[in-house]
Amino acid sequence: IQGSGILGFSRAFSFAGAKSLILNLWPVRDQASAELTPQFYDYLNHGYDKAESIREAKLNYINQRDSDPFLWGSFVLYGNTAPLIEEEQNYFMIVSFTILSILGILLFLSYFRRFF
Repeated sequence: IQGSGILGFSRAFSFAGAKSLILNLWPVRDQASAELTPQFYDYLNHGYDKAESIREAKLNYINQRDSDPFLWGSFVLYGNTAPLIEEEQNYFMIVSFTILSILGILLFLSYFRRFF
């Protein structure tokens, strides 16, 4: 459909199975993209949700470089904004690993106690 622009891309990727997208509303300079993208992924890896990650990356760029919205304003998020790392899942994994480690140590000690 003529004039659909970025909505056409986001719709196509959504139909293809993408849960969330970060798209540019207009062409951006490579330097701005090269600085924003790693910061975005750093925030994602620290447990921030996607919307907060792109927001923080943009704020860092504004504070460190130039406040011209043409350089950082084209990045928009579509779709699921949930964080990639869920705290509950990490908590469950840590507790499970701890319990299994304790059980393993107890089994190991009880097995060697037979020989003494």
